[in-house]
Amino acid sequence: MPPVGRIAICSSAFTSLLYSSIAAPSVSVFKHCPPSSLERKACIGVVSYCLAQAPRPRTPRSVRAKAAIERLSQAPKGPWSVGDRCQVRDKADDRWLEGKVASICPVKVQLDGGKRACSWRQIEAASKSWWTVGDQVLVRDAVEDTWASGTVSSTDPVKVQVDGGEPRAWRMIQAAVGRSNRPVSSASRARSVDASSTRLARACQLSKRQELREVSTRRQKTRQKDERTRHREESAARHRSLSPGRLKELADSAKNLMKSTKDEQRSFFRQKLEDVKEDGKPLTASRFKKILIGAAVKIATSRGAAQGVQPGEPEQSEALSLLTVKERQAILKDLRHPLPHTAATEDQLLTWLSQQLFSQRCLRLAKQPQAPSDELKRLVSTDRVAELVRLRGRLEEAKEEEDHQLDIVGLEKILLREPKLKLEAMALLTVKERKKILAELGHPFPAAASAEKDFLEWLQKQISLRRAERMRPSQRQLEALEGLKRTEKTEKMALLRAKLDTARVDQESPLTAAVVGNILTEVGLELDALQSLPFKELKLIFTAMGMFVAGSAADIVEQLRHKLWSDRISRRPCFAYHPEVCC
Repeated sequence: MPPVGRIAICSSAFTSLLYSSIAAPSVSVFKHCPPSSLERKACIGVVSYCLAQAPRPRTPRSVRAKAAIERLSQAPKGPWSVGDRCQVRDKADDRWLEGKVASICPVKVQLDGGKRACSWRQIEAASKSWWTVGDQVLVRDAVEDTWASGTVSSTDPVKVQVDGGEPRAWRMIQAAVGRSNRPVSSASRARSVDASSTRLARACQLSKRQELREVSTRRQKTRQKDERTRHREESAARHRSLSPGRLKELADSAKNLMKSTKDEQRSFFRQKLEDVKEDGKPLTASRFKKILIGAAVKIATSRGAAQGVQPGEPEQSEALSLLTVKERQAILKDLRHPLPHTAATEDQLLTWLSQQLFSQRCLRLAKQPQAPSDELKRLVSTDRVAELVRLRGRLEEAKEEEDHQLDIVGLEKILLREPKLKLEAMALLTVKERKKILAELGHPFPAAASAEKDFLEWLQKQISLRRAERMRPSQRQLEALEGLKRTEKTEKMALLRAKLDTARVDQESPLTAAVVGNILTEVGLELDALQSLPFKELKLIFTAMGMFVAGSAADIVEQLRHKLWSDRISRRPCFAYHPEVCC
């Protein structure tokens, strides 16, 4: 039978047994076909297609609804129950609105004053209302335009009674006039807006933001205007203060003020000095020191008051500058200065004053019955004041001589003229005096060497150089010394030639580099002295030593120096083979 017939037979067999195989899957449809034949494979494809297109039984709608109800009943229930008070909010609005739960599955909430329940994004337990029974409030519904006043009759739920009517819930509730400053919760603030109109709330929020933005803009413009006005006024005042006429006026007023202040301070200083003279007391160093300190303190106080700051450290030299040169000389004369006209500057007067005070203190210590021994030694051994006075007197005498300029020779004469005057006394001078002396002596930088140590070192160096120049020998003495040196060198060279000839002729001991070195040491000459020998003698000596002679005399001497150095190195012990030497 051809394959087509077989397929037809199988198809007829499949047609007859199709529903029976569905009812009883254990019955084989392909029992008439060989296991590995083309007909069996074709029948498998036909059966698969027919089974996919076979009709399926449908579940009734009531059965599906019942299954859904069973699933909902088995699902976990929320914490809400019908009639519970809660507050709800949508995602687009941040206000919380109050209401009560109308259904559980699904959860729907009916707002206070609303007519139907809706689903909400967020549901929370209602916050405690701050309304109390008897509060006066204003209420209205969404369809009304006017507010009606009423009284809160209940708080859970919030109901308001208006004009003796029945209490009921209202869509919008707000506090009455006179109670708007009372703190309101978020849920209570939500009552003042229509709970069912999110668009109205959004418009109110935008209008408030716009009002705040306009207020901020007006404030910023006002601030900028005030800033421009203030800047204009400051620039105008600055321009007026920097004008030439204003500057000249300020300078004149400051000059007059300073002049009047200085005149007042000078008169105060002179009055104090006159008071001492009127009392019949001598002007001593201690009394003048007190007057000077008082004048310096007055100057510092007046300057601080003028500048609006605390008074600084009083400067005594500034107080002395108020006096004239004649007045300072008179004060020095009263203080028993030996040369008042030589110490009329501020620094010299202060130095003399401090020295006088020091001498007085030493005298007081010496008069005490139990005075310290070192203080007495200091008083007896050093008389710095007298030494400084003698030094300044000698310097003034040297300047008064005709056609005389102070140099290092004159300074040395001044120091030698006084037996008790030493170079260290120059350090007692003031800085100005040191600079002046350095400039006269030709120092390139007088200000840099005005310190005591540098000043004394430079003077000592100049005096040493002057003494060295005085002890320098004359030309005749130098020529005689050179002749003596030449004679001595000639004698040494003759002795060297004789010793070298003896060593070269001697047959017992050969002539070596070490022998030549010993001969030079005995004579007292250096190795370079061999270059003064005649070249023939030098050649004979090196030939006797067995060395190759080539080049000039300097080359031969250099060859001998290298030979001596190599012999000395070869005789040095090696620490690697003789470790006991290094130990």
